[in-house]
Amino acid sequence: MQEDNPQPLLRLPAQSEEQPRRSTLTSHANSGWQRIRMAIASILLAISKCLEKIARMAQSTKFNELLSYVPKRDKVVEGALWLLERAPQSGGVMTTEKLSTVMFLADKAHLDAYGRPVFFDNYVATENGPEGVAAMEMLDANYNWTSIGSASAPWTLENANGESFPHASRSPNMRRLSETDVEALESAMAMVTALDADQLRLFTHRDQAYAAAWNDGKGAGSRLDPRLIPDTRDDEMIDDLLYASRHAYIAPSR
Repeated sequence: MQEDNPQPLLRLPAQSEEQPRRSTLTSHANSGWQRIRMAIASILLAISKCLEKIARMAQSTKFNELLSYVPKRDKVVEGALWLLERAPQSGGVMTTEKLSTVMFLADKAHLDAYGRPVFFDNYVATENGPEGVAAMEMLDANYNWTSIGSASAPWTLENANGESFPHASRSPNMRRLSETDVEALESAMAMVTALDADQLRLFTHRDQAYAAAWNDGKGAGSRLDPRLIPDTRDDEMIDDLLYASRHAYIAPSR
């Protein structure tokens, strides 16, 4: 006998009056959490952009704070004396500008060959080519030699025809220069003596670090980026050298 009102095998649960209210509350809660998540995402994005801006500002900070060596002034002295002693044998007359150029080329040659510069000097772009900051400070008649433990300058300066000619007062202390230092100095000296003033200027102006400093820094006095001085860029190596220059022992000049 069949029932008049057969019951379905599966029956949807009866909805109570509370269920639509719960659904509405759940929807409002989800909407609230979505707004919170969006707000958090916006905050994180703003923080990220801020950090990027700080990083860019740090990269553009003055080189003397971030990308500067602590020069080995003892080697600047002995290397300059070595060059002044050898200049007559090479048939050249050494001016302060030419001396600084040779020292730049020696630093670059030694950095490329052995992974460190000779003098750890910092260089600026001038019309005549790269110029060592420490070298030119020490080749100035007013340099305070007592600041590096020396009673007097190891050279005298002669000014003639608008140029400065240093003359050594003593021989170089070869204990301060390694064999590879001397090798780099000899190579740089040979390069400079083989070129006339115009050829030397053109040669140094083609250097990538010089060209970048001159063009991006808008002319004379712009600092050369030490990361661009090696023929093959190696930022990790330069970072290590920058750190080492700040923490290595620097012997007083005597």
